[in-house]
Amino acid sequence: MANIGVKPVRKGMALTHPLDGPLADDGGLWRDDQFTLRRLRDGDIKRVETDEADAHPARSAAPAASKGKE
Repeated sequence: MANIGVKPVRKGMALTHPLDGPLADDGGLWRDDQFTLRRLRDGDIKRVETDEADAHPARSAAPAASKGKE
């Protein structure tokens, strides 16, 4: 499913997508699904153009398991 850039219409709304998690005040990417479309229709969020790399910064890989002291 595609992602779309969205932003809350007011700061501090604390909106959370059930699968994608919380939406920052400066916006982010949410799935283009019924939940997001409903929030758009209700006027809670607005669609914004965004570069996917900017909206979700690369997550660092999990650190390798360290070896125990011998």
